[in-house]
Amino acid sequence: MATLDDLIDEQNVIRSELTALDESPDTTEEDHGDLRDTLIKRWKDLEQRKAPLITRMEDLNLIKRMSGEAANREPGDGGQPSRWGGGRGPELMQRKDPLEGRGETKDYTLLSRSDVIARASTLVEQHARRGMLPGDRGEAATFVAQAPAIARHMLLFGGDEYYDAFKDYVNDPTGPGLQRAAGALSLASAQGGYLLPYFLDPTIVLTTDGTTNPYRRLTTPKKITTNAYQGVNSAGVQAAYLDEAASAGTANYQGVGQIQIGIKKAAAWVYGSLEANEDTNFADQLPTLLGDAKDVLEETNFAVGTGGTALNSGVPLGIAAALGTAQRVAAATTGSIAAQDIYNLEAALGPRFRLDPSVGFVSNITNINKIRGASPSGAGSAFWATLGDGTPSRLLNHQIEESPSLTVTSGAGGTGTGSSGTANTLSVFGAWSNFLIVDRIGMSMLFEPMIKDTSSGTPKGQQGWFAFWRSGSGVTTANAFRALTYA
Repeated sequence: MATLDDLIDEQNVIRSELTALDESPDTTEEDHGDLRDTLIKRWKDLEQRKAPLITRMEDLNLIKRMSGEAANREPGDGGQPSRWGGGRGPELMQRKDPLEGRGETKDYTLLSRSDVIARASTLVEQHARRGMLPGDRGEAATFVAQAPAIARHMLLFGGDEYYDAFKDYVNDPTGPGLQRAAGALSLASAQGGYLLPYFLDPTIVLTTDGTTNPYRRLTTPKKITTNAYQGVNSAGVQAAYLDEAASAGTANYQGVGQIQIGIKKAAAWVYGSLEANEDTNFADQLPTLLGDAKDVLEETNFAVGTGGTALNSGVPLGIAAALGTAQRVAAATTGSIAAQDIYNLEAALGPRFRLDPSVGFVSNITNINKIRGASPSGAGSAFWATLGDGTPSRLLNHQIEESPSLTVTSGAGGTGTGSSGTANTLSVFGAWSNFLIVDRIGMSMLFEPMIKDTSSGTPKGQQGWFAFWRSGSGVTTANAFRALTYA
């Protein structure tokens, strides 16, 4: 008979298979539908089988708690302690350690796909219970753990031993702390730096509660362990009715194109006085500071980044720079936004994308206020809906997000150039599932023990940390977006 752990492990396998079906470009709709329905039915069956086991575990836990109370304990026959050891209830079977067997499995490489995913999911659950993944970070970590390569990364860099070693290294990088940490950190050396434990790593889970980056909220970032994301796109498959026994013409088919999004290296440099480094707990604070710096940098480039020509150099391709002349809709009057401009922008997007669940607007606060002021009936109308109670406003019943870096001036002084369209982009409207953000998991940190003056070469009494990571962005289909620009 299957144990509760067995049922949970099988559900983890089903979850990973469903994710693989959704992401595989080779899966046909027929295969997807049949297999998906079968997997979902099996999931529901497992849920029904889990229910009585969970109830029984809860009952046993209740009995165990009650047996620990002195009033509920009594000696066994003949005045001797009971066979449970003086009233102590039987030990319940606990889930096995997800990090066990690292040596035997050669750093978890010999584990099956389902086993490594199940272990990583269990590890995330344990860290969430311990408060190491507050808020929605546990859910985010569970989601990315469904990829076997990322799950293995989390197992390697999620153990208490590794975290303790990393904390020793950060708090005392030149003294005994480094000596104590050297052994545990050796597996994570990357170009001279050390990888952050996964639950502190902003490339896996966001470390800041508030964010100025709307693009990660609008999209579902892809997590990879290679140097580029590879995918396919299509302008849409054409269909036609055929007479009996008639041949399908070539016009009824649409080829697919290749999507390649390279990841670009970014870095942050954090430094402070020797006294500041000694008097603060960098191990807990530094990842949050780096996560915020990462967030600000990426928002700028996801908005107006020009996109490097080389695969692994330059900056990401931002949404404003990715759109061409065919995707731009001119406002009627330079310097202002009228309600009809927004109606025209929405209507310019084809129904395939306009009806997509991810559709929405992005603009900076200046133009958001202009759009709000252009409402025919003022705030609260069907044009601009202010729902209140912490619910985000909606424009034409679509989500609208603020992107501070989507700055706009007509002519010189804007972000980008007028000829490229990035200097006069008022707002972008589109289906954001077609804008991809790609993260190569793993952020590394390297300590610089002594910063020197650039002119004299003498020490300045400062130390610093150099952190680096890789990410990229791009569009899968430019026609999934429209940009409102000045005339």
